Amino acid sequence: MVASFGYELPFERHFQHTAAKKIAGGWRVAGILEYSSGAALPVSPYYPNNLSNVIFNNEGRYDRVAAEPIRNNVSNAWPGVSYMFNPAAFADPQAYTLGNAARTYGDMRGFPYLDEDFSLVKQIRFNESKRLDLRVDIFNLLNRSVFNNPSTNVYDTPRIQNGRAVGYGTFWGRQNTERQMQLQLRFTF
Repeated sequence: MVASFGYELPFERHFQHTAAKKIAGGWRVAGILEYSSGAALPVSPYYPNNLSNVIFNNEGRYDRVAAEPIRNNVSNAWPGVSYMFNPAAFADPQAYTLGNAARTYGDMRGFPYLDEDFSLVKQIRFNESKRLDLRVDIFNLLNRSVFNNPSTNVYDTPRIQNGRAVGYGTFWGRQNTERQMQLQLRFTF
């Protein structure tokens, strides 16, 4: 879901004095809110296909091991701490055969995307053609971390390397940037 809004604050009408009207008037707020429950599509387990020259597809599918859960119960979903997916849930198919695993699984999703961007603008009018705009933009207002999708390469053996978990089912890094602010001053004449 993406929603945007803009609103001119009505403070000016509450004041009679000209100086107070100048200070209280001309304020606007705006924002863009973006929320997604997970990656646009579920992430899919795959490997480089050994039949790519025959079936024109460079993505191979594994065989799904029915008794094994796809997800691990992760108590700490922080980068480099745990493995989100269970590598035992998939096995290599027989040579020169297609695996029976689905292209995607609903419970193999990336992380939710949550982002709020906000703007505050003060416009000071000098006359009909001259005005000064002071604008503050805040990107990622609540400073939320949106992590990268976990690795879905079953051949990437889960292991501890330099004190952090790496390999299948792990993730590292962010899709978004930390909170950033910018200030803009514009004179229009």
